[in-house]
Amino acid sequence: MPRIINGTARNDRLIAPNLFPFTDTVQMNGLAGDDYLEGAFLHYNHLIGGLGHDTLKGGASGNLLDGGDGNDLLDAWIGDGYNTLRGGAGNDRLVGGSGGNLLDGGLGADTMVGGDGADTYVVNSLLDQIQESFVPFFQNVPNPRDLVQSSISWTLGSNLEDLTLMGQAALNGTGNGLSNAITGNAGNNILLGMAGSDTLSGGAGADKLDGGTGNDVLDGGLGNDLIDGGSGIDTLRFTGTAAIKVNLFQTTAQVTGQGTDIIRNVENVISGAGNDVLYGSALANTLDGGAGQDLLWGLGGNDRLLGGAGNDTLRGGLGNDTLTGGQGQDRFVFALGDGNDRITDFTDLQDRITIQGGPKSFNQLTITDLGADARISFGNVSITLTNFDHRLLGADDFTFA
Repeated sequence: MPRIINGTARNDRLIAPNLFPFTDTVQMNGLAGDDYLEGAFLHYNHLIGGLGHDTLKGGASGNLLDGGDGNDLLDAWIGDGYNTLRGGAGNDRLVGGSGGNLLDGGLGADTMVGGDGADTYVVNSLLDQIQESFVPFFQNVPNPRDLVQSSISWTLGSNLEDLTLMGQAALNGTGNGLSNAITGNAGNNILLGMAGSDTLSGGAGADKLDGGTGNDVLDGGLGNDLIDGGSGIDTLRFTGTAAIKVNLFQTTAQVTGQGTDIIRNVENVISGAGNDVLYGSALANTLDGGAGQDLLWGLGGNDRLLGGAGNDTLRGGLGNDTLTGGQGQDRFVFALGDGNDRITDFTDLQDRITIQGGPKSFNQLTITDLGADARISFGNVSITLTNFDHRLLGADDFTFA
């Protein structure tokens, strides 16, 4: 049960004692006046400043600090549990503890200082300031990811990783030099990853996503989006069950299944559970169809094609490609000039190899035993089947066009 300590309408100084059992919550109400409230060291504390310019100091076991009206100082101190700090109205200063913190300055020009844990900051004014200085002492120690939830356009400052735009307004979100995750809202957003390997998610609306430098993942979501991976090896991601059609060779507007999108400087595509059609470019692409009956064509470059679950059709095209059909009855298509390709999961009497514009029968193919692998050759094309016994190959594994 909570142990309640109430102040007065004057300026109070209240310090909560440690009382058995320590599992009880200590609730302190400052009421009116400029109050100093200090929670119990060993209890979970709920401190409410009320009216006035208050100072609230938490304990070690987690804290809920509510400043109320006035210019307040909220300090979770050494609270290594989860701390929630809400400044309320006024220009407040919020200082998190060593555990995870939720810092919400409320109305006014607020300063929020995070701790060593994974912190969430709520901002609603350009006058709000965030100070996050945690850097791991050891290089290989994971850095807790901090999140800014913003109802205005916002640029991430130092040592902040993630940004989520709130509400319905058309807002901009800008990253920093870290690997950021930036998520838009239902409005028309501009999301800029800047440096680092970022993940940009547009959501609904007509969004502009620019990955900047680094190897980025971009998801425009619904709406007519402009997606630019920037420099680096960038990936366009689709989720859901819609049938997706993407041509990475095309830089003009194309109907993708989630809108009419413009896609530039993207090397890879990961799709969802629909029946997708994915075309690569002249570069080395990775095309992942996910579930569904997909058509994947790498075109130029040394490509990696992943069919996923479903009966898929994979064609590497020019270059030395690696094809993985996944579950289902898959078809692998080859033609003269395609290069030296590899199929990683060919299943006899289930999958099929189609030869176009070359040999017209099984007897015109050269089958070679490579030990654990088998190789099929015609013209200047070779197809290596990983972990496959060459003696299993027969005319019923092929079609010729």
